[in-house]
Amino acid sequence: MDIYKRLLAYIKPFRFQLVMATLCMLVFALASSLVSITVYMLANGFLNKDCASLPIPKFHTTLSFSSAWVPLFVVAVFLVRGVFDYLSNFLMASIGQKAVVNVRNELYEHLIIQDVTFYSKGKTGDLISRIMNDVGQIQGGITDVLVDLIKQPFVLLINIPIVFFWDAKLAFVSLVVFPMAAIPIIYFGKKLRSISRKVQDRTSEVTSILQETFTGIRIVKAFNMEKKEVSKFKAVNRSVLLWIRRRRFRMLQTLCRSSGIFRL
Repeated sequence: MDIYKRLLAYIKPFRFQLVMATLCMLVFALASSLVSITVYMLANGFLNKDCASLPIPKFHTTLSFSSAWVPLFVVAVFLVRGVFDYLSNFLMASIGQKAVVNVRNELYEHLIIQDVTFYSKGKTGDLISRIMNDVGQIQGGITDVLVDLIKQPFVLLINIPIVFFWDAKLAFVSLVVFPMAAIPIIYFGKKLRSISRKVQDRTSEVTSILQETFTGIRIVKAFNMEKKEVSKFKAVNRSVLLWIRRRRFRMLQTLCRSSGIFRL
C-alpha cells in the first residue's frame, strides 16, 4: 500500500478520468449483480415457455411476466456489463499510459544529473532496463491491479445483498469462509513481489548485453565476433530463463507444502 500511495501522486492530475472510470466500474458491478438473476430467468423461462417468474423471498411473493422479456433482459444486462467494463478499462489504461510517461520523464531527469562516478559503478543496459522495462510495469499496476482494487469491492458489496436474497443461510456461511481466502493471497503475494524484483534484475542482464553489442558493433564486425556474441547472448538469455523456472518451481514447492497436498 505504501507503493500505491506513491503511485497515486502520479494519478492525481487525471482525477476526472479516474472518477469517470470509477462510475463505469460501479455500473459494471450493478450489471454483474444481475447475472445470477438472468441465469435463473433463463432456466425458469425454458421450463415455463409462456410465463416466466422471479421469486421475492422477503415479501413471500413471485413476480410473473411474459417469457418474451427474458432474452431482452439477458441481452441488456450483458450488453451494459460489457460496455462499461470496456469503458472502465479503456479509461484506466489511458491513465496508466500518462502516468508512465511522467514517471519515465522524472526518472530520466534524475539519472541525467548524476555524476560520472554513478555511471562508472553501474551498467548502461541496467539503467535502460530501469527506464523502459521497470517503469513499464507501473502501467500494469494501474491498468490491472488498481482496476481490481476499485472494481472488485464494488462487485462484492453489491452482490452481498443478492446472495442474501437467494439464501440467507448459505450467504452467512460464505461470508464466514471467504476471508480465509485472503491468508494465502497475502502470504504468497509477498513472496511473488520479492521474486518479481529479482526477475527484473536478471532481465536487465539481457538488456546490458544488447546495449554493449550494438554500441560496439563496429568492433564486433572488425574482428568477426558475430558468432561469439550470439553464443554469449544465448547463454545469458538461457541462464535468465532457467533462473525464472527455478524460482517458479520453488514457489510451487512452497504452495504444495503449505497446502499439505504432497511433499516435494
